[in-house]
Amino acid sequence: MELPLKKIMNQYDEVCSPIYEQIKILGKKNQVLQETRDLLLPRLISGKLSVEDIDLENIITTSMAAEPEAQYKR
Repeated sequence: MELPLKKIMNQYDEVCSPIYEQIKILGKKNQVLQETRDLLLPRLISGKLSVEDIDLENIITTSMAAEPEAQYKR
């Protein structure tokens, strides 16, 4: 089996490295979100944590994504 040319391997690395890095970052963020959910959900269900005074309108409009939309476009 013959290896591809170094130029092709470098081009592949340039394209794919950011994708794999983003996969790792999103996996870590997903883990944090799962842990946060697991901590908050029992408190919400038991009534130890109240959401009555939360301004949902403000939360929805100011934090729809973890990062600015520009970071998702290339």
